[in-house]
Amino acid sequence: MMTSWVRVWIQPGEVTREKIEGKRNETLSFLLVAVFGAIFSFLLIDQINRDFDVSFNLWIASTIGLIVSPILFTLSAWFVAVIGRWMGGEGLASDVRIALLWGQILPSVAIWGIRLVEFLINGEASVVPSSRDQSLANMVVAGLSIWIWVLSLQAVAEAHRFSAWKSLLIYIIFILFLFLFQRLMDFIQWLI
Repeated sequence: MMTSWVRVWIQPGEVTREKIEGKRNETLSFLLVAVFGAIFSFLLIDQINRDFDVSFNLWIASTIGLIVSPILFTLSAWFVAVIGRWMGGEGLASDVRIALLWGQILPSVAIWGIRLVEFLINGEASVVPSSRDQSLANMVVAGLSIWIWVLSLQAVAEAHRFSAWKSLLIYIIFILFLFLFQRLMDFIQWLI
């Protein structure tokens, strides 16, 4: 019997349905999102803020990741749930959180694993952009990223009990809302 983490790669809908119908562990979801948010924030801030000490970047990233990531995760799941219900879906925000966790966040561990192996093999050369452009790891990560996006569509579709095409439309509408929100913020900043 395969574990849920392995099965989600080939049966994302089934795994999502099992997790939604099973006992909910929201604490695990938020803990994982906070940890991934802290790691991602550190990597992003370390790339931007090379002038500062690594410990300072780690402190900033931990603060941002541990606090902001669960908030953004909750808001994103809520928006996806609301948009999905507009389109006739049945998913609650808690269902969508589980779908995003199992269809997007947990499979992303594979990408972190590939990047870690690449770093262990190549050392600092693996983080220099010019040397990473054509690496095998980049091609594998690109393929995995596309597949994780497909898994996410399938998982959200299962949470709402409709097709992956409607799930794709949810993401398009969500991105459109984010774009409009950004334009609104730019306009407000222009007024000030």
